[in-house]
Amino acid sequence: MPRPAARPSIASSATSTSPPSSTARSSSARCAATSPTSPPRASRARLVDALGALADHADSTGGHIVVENILQYISNWLNTLDELGSFLLEIDRPNVTMHIDTHSMHMEERDPFAAVRRWGEWIGYVHFSDSNRAYPGGGCIDFKSHYHALFDIGYDDWITIESQAFPTGRECADRGLRYLKHIEEAARIERLAVLDRSSIRF
Repeated sequence: MPRPAARPSIASSATSTSPPSSTARSSSARCAATSPTSPPRASRARLVDALGALADHADSTGGHIVVENILQYISNWLNTLDELGSFLLEIDRPNVTMHIDTHSMHMEERDPFAAVRRWGEWIGYVHFSDSNRAYPGGGCIDFKSHYHALFDIGYDDWITIESQAFPTGRECADRGLRYLKHIEEAARIERLAVLDRSSIRF
């Protein structure tokens, strides 16, 4: 399945709210096809068919569908990117991709950054949400490493903030955006060529 068309540059915005081989997948990840938390086979098949039909209709209007990974306290399925990716492989539509959520990944993934790199071609949308559902910088998630992973896969579409509106929605947006702009710049600086110390003269 081809990678989605090229996107505009990475932008941080505030809101209120070829796939890996079997050997490349995390051995610790639950397999959606066999996990006891997966929906019954018939229910899964209905969802695959329904989303396939919806994707075909969306494609006729230029639409795109993203499916989000959700932590296990909200859903008993599609908790990890491996589960979500396995599901998207069944749907097999170029306009159906992943919507990754860093809060859910913090809860469900053993190595969230490796998961991003593993499924990079399938990622179509990103929610940055901190460990406590605060704005980025209000918890303990390593967003600089998330930026590095997104840079590695060539992601250049929207990143939006999803958080509780605390202390207020406006203040939350301001703090999160200011934090992410600095973190993104720090990640970009770290990716620059290392200075040749032999050229330094004192």
